[in-house]
Parts: sequence; C-alpha cells; structure tokens
Amino acid sequence: MTHYKLTLFGGFDLTTSDHPAINISAKKSKALLVYLALHPNKTHQRETLATLLWEECSSSQARQSLRQTLSALRKAIVNPEPIIDGDQQSVFLCKNQIEIDAVNFDNLCRQDDKMSLQNALELYL
Repeated sequence: MTHYKLTLFGGFDLTTSDHPAINISAKKSKALLVYLALHPNKTHQRETLATLLWEECSSSQARQSLRQTLSALRKAIVNPEPIIDGDQQSVFLCKNQIEIDAVNFDNLCRQDDKMSLQNALELYL
C-alpha cells in the first residue's frame, strides 16, 4: 500500500515514497483535498461540499463539478485502495493512508509536553 504525505505548511505538496510530487493543478481539486484533509475524522455530505466549493453555481451544476473533481483527484492519486472514498451521499478521506503536516502539528500542539511542542515547531519551520 502506498502511503501519501500532504504538506500544507509552505505550500501545497502531495508526495509518496515512489513519486516525489503528484501534480494536482486545479485549484478546486486542491481545495477539496485540503478541506477533507483538515477534517480527517469526518464524513462530509456531498451537497455540503458542492455548495462550499461551487456556491456560485446551481445545485445540479455544483454536484456535477464535485463529481468531476473527485474523479480527477482519484485519477491523480493512483492507489489500489482509495484515499478519498464515499458513497452517493457522502465523501471522506481515508486518513490511515495519508500523513498531513497541519493535522500532525495540531495534534502535537495539543500534547502537554516539551518534546511534542518541539516536534510541532520543527513541522512548522
């Protein structure tokens, strides 16, 4: 199984040990992946995501854009097990397959020890 690393501090960067960088050029695709990554323990309703990212579009256009964006992300992030999964109503990030620097930073900051705070600082710098 390929393990992914999403770096948000210092700019968007998605990598694996096999691929130095995975190209995700569309802003909405990046925005969707980042939103899912920053809410790793949550299942998101498709309608909510569509409205959030395509508020200027009609509901049906927004849902179609979300389907296209999810499809593009799945094609870019080739993995035998999906990183982004869901059903017709919801979408979620498979958090056990991706490491996210901002989430790690947040978790380390919540710890009550000096070593965790030093590790959080190293992630940030």
